[in-house]
Amino acid sequence: MTFWHRLALGLVIALMAARGVWSAGAALDWADNTESDFDHYNVYRSAVPGGPYARINAAPIRVSEYDDVGLDPGDLCCYVVTAVDKSGNESGVSNEVVIRLNRPPVADAGPDQIVSMRRPAILDGSASYDADGDVVATLWLQSAGPEVELDSSISSVTTFIAPMVDQPTTLAFELIVWDDQMTTASDTVEIGIDTALPIANAGPDQQARGGQQVVLDGSGSMDPNGEISAWLWLQIAGPEEVNLSVSSINPVTSFTVPSTSGFAVYTFELHVWDNDNLEGVDTVNVAINNDPPQARVAPGGEIDEGRTGTLDGSGSSDPDGTLAGYLWMQTSGPDVVIDNAVEPVTTFVAPHMDTPEPLSFLLVVWDDGLSTGTAEVSFTVNQKPRAQILVSDARPNETKMVSLDGSRSSDPEGRPLTYLWEQTAGPAVALSATSSASATFVAPRVPRVTTLEFRLTVSDGRLSHSATVNVTVFPGRPNE
Repeated sequence: MTFWHRLALGLVIALMAARGVWSAGAALDWADNTESDFDHYNVYRSAVPGGPYARINAAPIRVSEYDDVGLDPGDLCCYVVTAVDKSGNESGVSNEVVIRLNRPPVADAGPDQIVSMRRPAILDGSASYDADGDVVATLWLQSAGPEVELDSSISSVTTFIAPMVDQPTTLAFELIVWDDQMTTASDTVEIGIDTALPIANAGPDQQARGGQQVVLDGSGSMDPNGEISAWLWLQIAGPEEVNLSVSSINPVTSFTVPSTSGFAVYTFELHVWDNDNLEGVDTVNVAINNDPPQARVAPGGEIDEGRTGTLDGSGSSDPDGTLAGYLWMQTSGPDVVIDNAVEPVTTFVAPHMDTPEPLSFLLVVWDDGLSTGTAEVSFTVNQKPRAQILVSDARPNETKMVSLDGSRSSDPEGRPLTYLWEQTAGPAVALSATSSASATFVAPRVPRVTTLEFRLTVSDGRLSHSATVNVTVFPGRPNE
């Protein structure tokens, strides 16, 4: 509502609402005086509505506006205006305008911090406020340090991930806030990136066997600029989960190696935190020693040529785990075909040999930790004897004495031979012997040329071999 006041000269003046208010002053504006004897205006101010008022312009004001400056934020200012004519007559006061100077907002970027590399840092400006209104806008700006990406630059609370640096580094951020009068305030916070992390020491790598207790000792961890305040042990690798016998949040703990581990590596991670909540990490490996497997094969021995031999490694074992594989290989003698070289029990066929030599085979076994064991077995191949016949006269006349000689028969292994003479064709004759190395007979009378066949079979007691010879008998007596 506008109040009209008539000057002594009949001037009507209206003091309008302020055209501008800020934290240190106010801009006043009013309607122009158009009377011919008008000279100037005076502006009066009071700290309470209704006065008392004090003139604030040192010099006459000849325009219809005035800026009152040098005030304190939050001041209550009550203004009236008068008009003065050329004779010095002053009108009554105008309507009163009451103004509360705006208090600027307070920006609070939070306390300075120290964070670890690659750890989240929080910028918290939520403590910012405006004493006589509201904070209506917020803006975070990075002003120093390696550039980082803020989660949100216009939220009162935001985050970023501290960068990796090779020396202590400080990041600076400016927080700017606005109130509902668009007055701003700012504050700065510094985030230190600390490279002096605590040093986790999980102890040296260890070796153990199944069933053994292993102690994990992280008491050697230290912090170069403080003290270790927390520990945490985590198992990060191994064939199976183990139970730590003491709480995993203690510097020293232990576990019992499972008896079924065989060859394995258990890996544990030690996390430590210092009193600044900075973190250090170390790992320790516990290798479970693997006892090698034992390859065992059934004895070899003698095997006859052409017979099937058995390779038996089924007695092989692994003292601390399980066998994962078998492989049979021939190491000496004429090549043979192993029926299935990757089975614990397999077979082969004994070959013919021109000269005696052993057949040797190697069994390789390995366990679940890839440790190996070997065993060898040999066989002696019993070769067939060789029957050989010499005849004194292969074309005799009838009634002539003929000798059959098998004494040149032999056995590759030098075993003694037995002999068996048989007539297999022709007119029957009487052999002087059937089980000796040699035999004789008298050629029979024949009406025509006739062929007799004889067979010699020799045996070494296991194998035998036969040879035959033909004797052609001619009619007529010898020398006829």
